[in-house]
Amino acid sequence: KEKSEGVYGSFRSISPTTDVAMLARLFGGGGHTGAAAFQMKDKKLQDVEMDIINKIRAFRQSQKQAAQRQLPNISSTNDVQDSQNIQ
Repeated sequence: KEKSEGVYGSFRSISPTTDVAMLARLFGGGGHTGAAAFQMKDKKLQDVEMDIINKIRAFRQSQKQAAQRQLPNISSTNDVQDSQNIQ
């Protein structure tokens, strides 16, 4: 949102695994895991809009990559069969 003092933004998360405070820190802001905000003083929205969008996209991509790294890596069908036989 653009105001006379600059650009203000806020984030809310519906996912307990998405820390929007981390996202807000990319813009000099902060907050809590589920709700955070930032302000960019003396800026016009049209001047920073693409930067904001690109940082949000990069953040989302890094979150997806982090989630994928935490998944178990099963490399072959044999691994699945072997793990099922262990009991």
